[in-house]
Amino acid sequence: MEFRKEKDTKKILEFIELSENYKIELRRYREPVLVWAVEDGTAYYSIWENEMLEKFGLENVDGWDYEEDLLFCPDWMADEEDKLDDDEDDDEDFDWDFKETPAKKTKTTPQKTASSKTTTKKATSTKSSPKKK
Repeated sequence: MEFRKEKDTKKILEFIELSENYKIELRRYREPVLVWAVEDGTAYYSIWENEMLEKFGLENVDGWDYEEDLLFCPDWMADEEDKLDDDEDDDEDFDWDFKETPAKKTKTTPQKTASSKTTTKKATSTKSSPKKK
């Protein structure tokens, strides 16, 4: 499993909100780093202190504290390979015919406008105002 990291606090908060894992309190960390790996539609993740992660290196991470279904994770956590595979063959799915087709000629008929034949009536009030003496 290949772990990745995210230092942006806004993205980490977005992930915590989506996964609804309120056990994680970012206020306990000076510089929190989300470390995660994705395998078989599941995200495996932990929160690390940046200083510790830099000291030991991302390549030495071999465990996780929490698991979450990838459906409940932000899109940026998905594998980069999956993103490329989705967009790669989009145009091949359609049988596009790029040949120019001649425009068909249609007869145009003059259209009558509503303003030339309609008359408007003013609305009158049926209530009478009291007369002052």
